[in-house]
Amino acid sequence: MLKKILFASFLGMVVFSFLFVGILSVPEIKSAVINHLAGDLYRQAQLSKDGYAKLLRQTSDRLVIQNAALKTAALSGSRVTIIAKNGTVLGDSDTLLKDLPKLENHADRSEIISAASKGIGRSVRHSHTLGKDLIYLAIPLKNSTGGALGFLRFAIPISYASGLMLGLYKSILIVLIAVAALAAGLSFFFARFFSAPIEKLIEISELKKLEHYRSEFVANVSHELKTPLATIHSYVQTLSAGAINDPQHNLDFLGKIDKHVLRLSVLIDDILEISQLESKEGLTPFSKVNIIETAERAVDAVAERCAKKKVMLKKEFASADYSVLGLEDHIYRAILNLLENALTYTAEGGGITVAGAKQNDKVVVSVADTGIGISAEHLPRIFERFYRVDQARSRQLGGTGLGLAIVKHVMHIHNGTVTVESEVGKGSKFTLIFPC
Repeated sequence: MLKKILFASFLGMVVFSFLFVGILSVPEIKSAVINHLAGDLYRQAQLSKDGYAKLLRQTSDRLVIQNAALKTAALSGSRVTIIAKNGTVLGDSDTLLKDLPKLENHADRSEIISAASKGIGRSVRHSHTLGKDLIYLAIPLKNSTGGALGFLRFAIPISYASGLMLGLYKSILIVLIAVAALAAGLSFFFARFFSAPIEKLIEISELKKLEHYRSEFVANVSHELKTPLATIHSYVQTLSAGAINDPQHNLDFLGKIDKHVLRLSVLIDDILEISQLESKEGLTPFSKVNIIETAERAVDAVAERCAKKKVMLKKEFASADYSVLGLEDHIYRAILNLLENALTYTAEGGGITVAGAKQNDKVVVSVADTGIGISAEHLPRIFERFYRVDQARSRQLGGTGLGLAIVKHVMHIHNGTVTVESEVGKGSKFTLIFPC
């Protein structure tokens, strides 16, 4: 029951938040798209106004003016209307020449009134001539002395805005689906992670201890999720405000959203792995594992990145076959985490050495680097979940704060230990000790 309540609460809060933001953003998105399309119409009108002003100074022949409107419409993809200063329609690209005299006087159209008084007029309304809603943009046409000649009006169907909004909504929907999937996974995990320990500790009378543990974990996880979620939200808002139509930035913004979604995914994977290691649920039976082959596989996984960063990667294995009983994938993950940490904190030109040997009844694998090192006061806590020596630097480099905690839990289920030696400015050495 507790698991269901927690799952419903977490998921409900996330879904409600996104629905609330989505509902509020719809009018803003529509307004931004209409403004964008009106801006395009204004630019088209500005490019054409001099030619039409010259035309009206030369003639009022509807045939000549109608042909000019048709040519401009074909080039711009917009409806083009030329209106005399008294409101008579002299030409309209969507009306037959013979029907022009039948059109109503346009002097009372809101965009024409605004264009006459302010120099530009815009409206969104239904066209009885065409039987559909249009976005209108009108500007005055003047002679060389500033006297009024008439008006030039461009228009496009409001369905153009719907098409643009649909494309924008599709992009946002993809992001929201990804975030919703993550939210559902997180909600399920949180519900499962919190409910099982709570119910168990209530029966052995240690509820206060669990409450402290839960509070600390929620605070840490919330803190780790806050930055990528806030960044995703920020980019979605930016796209919604019109950046989706900016070809120089829209793909970059979507790429950054994807990057932070992947960061959340990695964090969730690490949290789930620690949960599995702590609870030992779903772990397969131990089998014989060749530690050296497993270490070689981990070394191969980082070799290309080491070469790219110009960090020398060295192997020192006393034998090719040191075996222990355990779980190969988890042992591989522990060694890989140590290698990735070493690579992260070792500067260009440094080195990493992976060694393996047998000491009495133990098999030992060590990862040593020439990196920045860790000061003595941090060493007792570096295997704690979410503990970072340098919060800002670690987050900037992409770490989840769970890598060493996973190493500690892997060694625990193998009845082994992990030790660390480090000196600031000289490097660190992590050693995994497995019983044979």
